Amino acid sequence: MQPSPIHGKGIFANQDIGRAELISEYKGARVPWQHVVQRASSYGKIPGHTFLFDIGDGTVIDGARGGSSVRWMNHGCEPNCKAYLSDGRVFIYTLRDIKSGEELTIDYGLVVEGPRTDELRELYRCHCGSPNCRGTMLAGTSRSKQVGNDTSNGLRPPEVCVLERPSATTIIVAWREAGRCNYGEQVWILKKAVRDGYCALSHVRVKTGDPVFMPRGTPPPINHDACIAEKAVPNLPGSLACLPLRRPNAD
Repeated sequence: MQPSPIHGKGIFANQDIGRAELISEYKGARVPWQHVVQRASSYGKIPGHTFLFDIGDGTVIDGARGGSSVRWMNHGCEPNCKAYLSDGRVFIYTLRDIKSGEELTIDYGLVVEGPRTDELRELYRCHCGSPNCRGTMLAGTSRSKQVGNDTSNGLRPPEVCVLERPSATTIIVAWREAGRCNYGEQVWILKKAVRDGYCALSHVRVKTGDPVFMPRGTPPPINHDACIAEKAVPNLPGSLACLPLRRPNAD
């Protein structure tokens, strides 16, 4: 997190990041949507920022309460990241390749109750500077569309399935990622994580040096930088775990 040319503080890539890569889970307190509506004035005290994700079950995730640094991601009208829903949890994925030092952004797609006054438009004015900037972080006429179900750009977070564990140091993985790679039976071997990240199977946090499985191959496969935490894989052989990301229904 550092000062942003868009607004206040922002989140920046500390290394090159590939397309459709998991950035982080969006965490925070679970708050009833009605509570947010009733206390709308208090949630609008920080101009230009929103910390709330509507997850479609009558609650929102309030990133300002117990959330992580990803709550500081700024809005962009042509964002390089998008949020996806999986079992009531929100995960931020990249929409394209991102260079080290580039700011990470999502389209807030904010929706407010009542008329859009001049004061409201000014409060949520966009300063992203993209060629197709629409001038506002507001969008639509219903609740926020921050959590994605639009795949018109071809992006789908990877579907990961552990098919078999033939040995303590080897697993067989199916990895399907629209527009990028499709491995029906890929051999992954046990190694130590070379950097901090997230388990592709369980989304648990992985630290440098943790035991993880990574794809084997020469030349390296397209998903060579992905990892699955050893603790996320059952020990029994045979049919194991399959965790495709689920998308919410359109409003």
